[in-house]
Amino acid sequence: DVMSGGAGSDKFVFAVVAGGGNTSDTGITFSTTDVITDFTGGTQAAPIDMLQITGAGIVAGSLANYAESPTTAVDYTAALSQANDRFAGTQTLDYYAVQVGSDVVVFINAGDNATADGSIALIGKTLADIDYWNFG
Repeated sequence: DVMSGGAGSDKFVFAVVAGGGNTSDTGITFSTTDVITDFTGGTQAAPIDMLQITGAGIVAGSLANYAESPTTAVDYTAALSQANDRFAGTQTLDYYAVQVGSDVVVFINAGDNATADGSIALIGKTLADIDYWNFG
């Protein structure tokens, strides 16, 4: 799906389940990733747009369950590989953001199962545009 929230604060809601599949709103392949074209992160004191991820075991973003890649991935496949490596090494990690060209892809680990279960692309954004406080 491709979405735009419009002016002001927006809440984008996604259902993600461990193992992905047909019951998740978002997928883990390039062609099934949901896309947000106008995400605005804001600040910790005043976040503007929110990503609300629902599903068993999903919690709000925090310093403990959100991380960003220290390197830019060359493509979606490389970004997914980075995310799966991090999820495998840190079972409490729920959200992993990766810069992919001029966009950010956020991977979600819904079941602490060491793999990404969903992904959301933020078009034209950098890692400076998102943080743990954008996950409600």
